[in-house]
Amino acid sequence: MDINLVIASYLYAVREEHNLTQEKMAEIIDVSVRWYQSIETGRNVPNFKVICLLVKSFDLDLRYLLREVTYNDLLQTTQR
Repeated sequence: MDINLVIASYLYAVREEHNLTQEKMAEIIDVSVRWYQSIETGRNVPNFKVICLLVKSFDLDLRYLLREVTYNDLLQTTQR
């Protein structure tokens, strides 16, 4: 599975669970709305700072976020 899509679907689920708009999520993680939208649609992957802000802001389990990501997924991401 593509790591971008794993993170995208997870962020969408978190946002929906908390009844937040994409604009509010972007504000919480301190990115532009356009950048957040590109993460949620799977075009981009958030950097470590953004992932940390998400984990802290929503009391998330990082292991849960990455549960479907395999070593091969990570290799494919670095080879793009």
